[in-house]
Amino acid sequence: MFRKLLLLITLVLVSAAPAFAQDAAPWTAYLYNTATRELVSVALDGAQAAYDLGLAPDVYPMQSDFPVSPDGQKIAYCVTTYDPNGAPPATALIVRDLAAAVDAARVELGSAIGCDVGGFSTDGAQVAVGIVRGYPGDPALDPNLPIWSVMLIDTAAGTIQEVANSLSPVIDTSTDEARFSILPMFQYFGDGELIFALQPFGSEGNPGAPAYRWTAESGALEPVANWGGFGIDYLEATGELAWLDLDPARISGTPIGPMPIYNLVKITDANGVESIVYESGEWLPYDVKFIDGGRRLLVTMLESGDPDNPAMSMGTRVVTIDRAGIVSELGTYGSFVQTAAAPGGYVVLWGEDTGGATPPPLHLEYHSATENREIWSILSDNMGISWYIANTSSMDAAGETLPPFAALP
Repeated sequence: MFRKLLLLITLVLVSAAPAFAQDAAPWTAYLYNTATRELVSVALDGAQAAYDLGLAPDVYPMQSDFPVSPDGQKIAYCVTTYDPNGAPPATALIVRDLAAAVDAARVELGSAIGCDVGGFSTDGAQVAVGIVRGYPGDPALDPNLPIWSVMLIDTAAGTIQEVANSLSPVIDTSTDEARFSILPMFQYFGDGELIFALQPFGSEGNPGAPAYRWTAESGALEPVANWGGFGIDYLEATGELAWLDLDPARISGTPIGPMPIYNLVKITDANGVESIVYESGEWLPYDVKFIDGGRRLLVTMLESGDPDNPAMSMGTRVVTIDRAGIVSELGTYGSFVQTAAAPGGYVVLWGEDTGGATPPPLHLEYHSATENREIWSILSDNMGISWYIANTSSMDAAGETLPPFAALP
């Protein structure tokens, strides 16, 4: 059970990877193995390719997702190099050319205890990066530097533009997230706009964390509502934001271990109007995505736990909600599950529940209105599950005008 919760926390962080526009490159899922540090791409037709990240034994990626450039040729990630003599670890941004298997760019970021890449700009020229340098009171911290920073880095020149940090006047210093160590969680990176949440570093996170929007044209930084939690997705075609919320007056599930508690799926439309589109009851939603060109929402939920039986196996349930409010059950899994949007539908990565007796087989399946098929599978290389979906290409957009989602009371 504890292992599953650790996986869930990782998946919650992966699901927080920001939305950003991409060119019409073929849709691809990128799978990463945390144990072997392998990166594999899988296309809808099952075509696969393995990539060498060139990581030395003392170099470690610092994030759970690997943003892909708009042309599908490069990925970006942070790495930490540890000094065997005890000097502070060195952190760098790497932009890796996948086909050539070389680093197209490397930008040194100093010493940091956490780093995350929010994605590429629409033209691929910049990468959004957030770092946290340490904890307040740490004598090793440079007093001349902010504790955390949000930066835009030019991938060709290596120049750094700092757009926000712990000393920015606009940041609300009355919150713990602003006063202490946070790792900026990127929620959106689009044309001249960047949205990030102040999530506390080294914890299960804050479902109601403050969030901020930075606009390139004005250089302004301002608070933005409803963007601070986990499981957020944004549909650029309609300007709709899908997000998870908790109503204490409604039934909710009981988590066993550290995870945010939600019981509602909400939509904020382009005019800022909020509506409830799904109530989960005793199930615990942790991820919501637009799929099928935005015609449906995909919601992934964890079964409510029993405090008197913390070792119980908790199932994972997946449903869709169409714009008429019709809920469709897609299945309940007994083990690891991760989902992602794909053209015309979605993909699900799941592991068979072997009860811990043997390494679990893993399956990546594609599901749409017309087909359901496996596009990748492997036997796990250990008793746990090391593979996960690190990123995918952007989703296709619906060609027609979409009606609003049906609202619940």
